[in-house]
Amino acid sequence: GAYANIKNETGKNIEFGAKISTEDNKIVGTISFFRGERSNQKLDDPVMQLNANEPYNSSTTLFAPGSYGYNTRNFRWRTTDLTNRVEGSEAEVIWTPIRNFQAVINGSWLWTAKTLDDKTHPKPGTDRYNALAATGKRDQDIYYGGRLENVPEYRVNFFGKYTLTEGVARGAAFGLGMRYSSKAVVARNVDWNPLNGGFQFGDYVVFDVTASYPWEILGYKLTSSFGIYNVTDKDYSDGGFVLSPKRNWLFTNTVRF
Repeated sequence: GAYANIKNETGKNIEFGAKISTEDNKIVGTISFFRGERSNQKLDDPVMQLNANEPYNSSTTLFAPGSYGYNTRNFRWRTTDLTNRVEGSEAEVIWTPIRNFQAVINGSWLWTAKTLDDKTHPKPGTDRYNALAATGKRDQDIYYGGRLENVPEYRVNFFGKYTLTEGVARGAAFGLGMRYSSKAVVARNVDWNPLNGGFQFGDYVVFDVTASYPWEILGYKLTSSFGIYNVTDKDYSDGGFVLSPKRNWLFTNTVRF
């Protein structure tokens, strides 16, 4: 297997949906349903990397033929025999009840996010799986029974913007945003076991506020924007086990010529 050709990664996607709009275009929305499969994704092959009988992994003999050093890994084994599937639905609505206010709401529900087949992990019900010890079966149950890493089941986002159209502050805009994510798996192993209360990131609601104002100086048109993100200073993570930024702010200026 060391010199086998690497298979091309392939994808198969199926999607259908609909778009709606009121006669006055004050409400515009879309909804879609999809299935995506990704095959031959390159990944580590832990079976070969931990194979003590494979001389290319490491050598316990100093300066042994084919070895670059004592007890040093010479190669990292990979495989491409893997198929993952994600199924779900996405929807978005844009609401403009009046000329100077607009709100955008979008969300997704991914009811399936799993591995269908992986040569490096014996699948439950197969002869390779049945030959495993109890701990080995436990590990494969977690791998095939847990959701794919970094794929929350639900996401919802909202952002509303109001722009002043009269008075001395004409052109000033104020926005409010909300971000929600359900839990997502960090890793499908016994240390982070998602099937038995292991830590998962996500499961948060975070709010953001923004303000902007256009102005002009020496013939140049500028827009100053100020945003406060994670307004409530919530402890949360939107990826892995590291916390995302606490309350923070950003001030920017853009110039148009």
